[in-house]
Amino acid sequence: MVSDGHRSHIRRHRNHIRRHRNHIRRHRTSIFSSVSPSSSPLYSRCYPSLSVPANKPSLSPQPPPPLSPHFTLALPEGLCVVVRSSPSHSRVHHFVSSVHPDEYAVAVNAIPTNQKSSSNDDAELPEPTGQERNALSFLLGRTAMRHGIRQISRESLVVVPPILRDGHGRPALPSGYVGSISHKQTLAAALVDLDDDNFWKRDRVRGIGVDIERVMSKSGSALGRRVLTERERGALGNIPGVTELEEVLLRFSLKESLYKALHPLFETFIGFQEVEVQPCPDGTAEVEYYLKGGYQKDIVKTTTHWKRITEEVTGDESIGKKGVGKFEDFFLTSASVCLR
Repeated sequence: MVSDGHRSHIRRHRNHIRRHRNHIRRHRTSIFSSVSPSSSPLYSRCYPSLSVPANKPSLSPQPPPPLSPHFTLALPEGLCVVVRSSPSHSRVHHFVSSVHPDEYAVAVNAIPTNQKSSSNDDAELPEPTGQERNALSFLLGRTAMRHGIRQISRESLVVVPPILRDGHGRPALPSGYVGSISHKQTLAAALVDLDDDNFWKRDRVRGIGVDIERVMSKSGSALGRRVLTERERGALGNIPGVTELEEVLLRFSLKESLYKALHPLFETFIGFQEVEVQPCPDGTAEVEYYLKGGYQKDIVKTTTHWKRITEEVTGDESIGKKGVGKFEDFFLTSASVCLR
């Protein structure tokens, strides 16, 4: 049984609580009537979901969709995927959805802290620095390689692990694949092939390489003296549609592809004068080795191919320098080397 006195005590206690709540409500009203909610820290603490900043920031722009391949070629040495940067993929933060998070972290960490911007608004960003351009090249190459692995894999849904650098700076591909990457300003090419024969072997028996070069004849003369042998310089000018200076660049590109194919096999420096190449009009090339270590005795097969590709480009796709015309030429070369 509850006595009448106890009921009366409960009523008085409830009334006291009600008066206290009303007092708190009036006190809050007096505070926020003279202070803008946007500038009141108390308001923000009490009602964080309702606080309104003085200058409401614009929503951060969503990252663009993954960068798609520019084109894909099935070459004798493997599948080649070429990607090209665009206005929507011209800064490092544009690639957040195109590459693995670990690859993205490598690119971001390559940019010095004092050159990083806290803004993702492209209009507020300064021109890319040399370090950021290198980071962009890294991301372009990894984007191309990831597309290549997905296309060549026999699995319908392949999860591509991060493709970082090995101890020699080469792309560290997953087991069962062999590949190479080349990038030139706004272009990147990745060559990839299945490596089933070497899956369970410790020593690699096949290497492939790719190189992409924009056709710029002005530097051909100096380049020829540095990378071609005397016999190669004397054999220039026998490819229809390719000038002698352009052929110098073509031979340089073929040697770059060969070096990328050879280095994983021997892991030693190979100079330009240790290999001679003779490009043929049919898109193949003949190769002669003069390796100082005598490694050529272990090579049982070499294939090399080249293509000259001419594309129409817009102002947004050009490399951003004076003198870029409406059409753009580049050499795409590939090589494969197999050991006994």
